[in-house]
Amino acid sequence: MSLDPIPTQLRKEVNDLFPALHQPELLDLLLSSATYLELDSGVELLHTGSPITAVPLVLSGQIKVTRQEARGREVLLYYILPGDTCALTLSAFLKREASPVRAVTQQPTRLLLLPPNAVFSLHRHFPDWTQFMVQTYTRRLEDLLEVVDSIAFRQMDRRLVEYLREKSRLHQTHTLHTSHIEISRDLGTRREVVSRLLKQLEKKNLVEIRRGRLRLLPAFFAHQP
Repeated sequence: MSLDPIPTQLRKEVNDLFPALHQPELLDLLLSSATYLELDSGVELLHTGSPITAVPLVLSGQIKVTRQEARGREVLLYYILPGDTCALTLSAFLKREASPVRAVTQQPTRLLLLPPNAVFSLHRHFPDWTQFMVQTYTRRLEDLLEVVDSIAFRQMDRRLVEYLREKSRLHQTHTLHTSHIEISRDLGTRREVVSRLLKQLEKKNLVEIRRGRLRLLPAFFAHQP
């Protein structure tokens, strides 16, 4: 992890990634208040119950956001990609509550961290920032409704296929470096269930299973569970 001064070229990058925040005075306040952060893959930014001291704006990389219960069981909620922030973190931050989620980088990630005074000032003085927050909440509500539908109404085999397709799309590869344990945590089920379902997909020549790696074969993307 490294903390660095805000690079001079960052203004254009933020303007390109966050077009809703293009107003010059808004960008001036944002960039003068933010901390620039570079993180390796696998860094925990937040865990459930931790205090929220800043709001992230992702410039590059990927952050996985999960909900974790007291016994350690996790369910994947969504990924934060470049040009986005974490709606649940932002909501808890504004209400001065502890984090309701766990957030871990999935790739080397660059981001800006906005401190409390900057977030509240942006909220008070810039309608474009408020609109950005509303749009963020709306997108994440759709994501969370998809999670609820998946858990409540879909069989685990279908959830697994949809999960692998989405992970492949996000990483832009058909070879996923992941484990049965990680998949089971994201889906909120037991490792044995995931292993059994993956074995079924392998027997149908839809995936190729290797230690710590899973390759999605061409037929997988046409498969309807």
